[in-house]
Amino acid sequence: MREASILTGISLSQLYKLTSTGGIPCYKPTGKAIYFNREELEAWMLRGRKATVEEIEAEASNYVAINRRR
Repeated sequence: MREASILTGISLSQLYKLTSTGGIPCYKPTGKAIYFNREELEAWMLRGRKATVEEIEAEASNYVAINRRR
């Protein structure tokens, strides 16, 4: 748990809450100890990416160009 807390920057108490609610990927092979897969934690941290201003503007331009033709 401590290593996961350091890696994610999330407090131990918040990590315990996330594991109990299924909000974060973890393993409990014996029903007590909690284990994490580093790759899964890193993927979990990278979800919900926020687009850059340039990406949003490009998407808006594409949308307008496509919908003008209709």
